[in-house]
Amino acid sequence: LIDELLDLSKRDAGHMALHPTTFDTLALVREVGDQLESLLLKRKLKLKVRNSANNTQISADKERISQVICNLLSNAIKFSPDEGTIRIEFAEAEWGKVRIRVAGGRPAVGRRSDDNGSISGLSISFIDQGIGIPTDETESIFDKFVQSSATKSGAGGTGLGLAICRAIVAQHRGTIVAKNNTGDGACFVV
Repeated sequence: LIDELLDLSKRDAGHMALHPTTFDTLALVREVGDQLESLLLKRKLKLKVRNSANNTQISADKERISQVICNLLSNAIKFSPDEGTIRIEFAEAEWGKVRIRVAGGRPAVGRRSDDNGSISGLSISFIDQGIGIPTDETESIFDKFVQSSATKSGAGGTGLGLAICRAIVAQHRGTIVAKNNTGDGACFVV
């Protein structure tokens, strides 16, 4: 909890430094999955990773991206039914000029204002079979100390994990969104 509060405080103050390197996100997801294997086994959950992207290498702060992956996968584990399946899917993405809001409501420009083209990117989806998210809460769950009203599973948490994920992803000039699956569960797309 203290580490999470410190992370958010650093981010809000503009002092969360990034240390970018080039690494393979597919390998990182598998590494984080291995670290959380005991939680998966305890609930008899299956983790399926599917890659349809040509390239899963990115230039980013590996430790911070690992933190995002760990938070999203941990949430999927918490909210999935026993013996369920969690899917992580990699796909090609197009990234155009994007404006996102970061802490304090400041806009972060994802591309130069005179650049009307798009660049290729990577999309990673974390898909569970849990209870899903009420439609009117798909944005508010990224606020500090907020948890979905549908969370009655006793899964616990501080309501900081998704706020930290959004802050880290925004600092990398990316996006993270939550949506519901057509069946059961939620999907978080980074």
